[in-house]
Amino acid sequence: MTSYSDAGVDIERGEEAVRRLKKHVERTYTDHVLAGVGWFSGILDVKELLKYSSPVLSFTIDGVGTKTMIAAMVSKWHGIGEDIVHHCANDLVCQGGSPLAFLDYLASSRLDPAIIEEIVAGMSDACERLGCVLIGGETAEMPKVYHDGAHDVA
Repeated sequence: MTSYSDAGVDIERGEEAVRRLKKHVERTYTDHVLAGVGWFSGILDVKELLKYSSPVLSFTIDGVGTKTMIAAMVSKWHGIGEDIVHHCANDLVCQGGSPLAFLDYLASSRLDPAIIEEIVAGMSDACERLGCVLIGGETAEMPKVYHDGAHDVA
């Protein structure tokens, strides 16, 4: 294989998904976001943590697992986005922390921009309620890695 299209990846569909999700991600932004959608990493100014004598950052990651199969059966994806953000936020709260930012990972056998947008809209809604930013992440189409119709959200 010498190109994305040789691997079965549709670059235009991926670009459409990013165009659609961008408005949802950016509505969570604060003045602390220095770089987000379109960069290779999210950049967040955390100088507000200097008010603490010993600031500590806590990180967590998780996935929604088989819940994506249920979402596919009922064609409802918004809750998957909310669920992953709240699941990670709960893990932080259990350790005495609070969420500052959330990074997402969305992968599927074939990107459907409407589904990606719905998942990210759910993530953005949850981030807004929690007062944290959705700073970026990865959206990947991997037809030879995931079975047809399969999705992964972390």
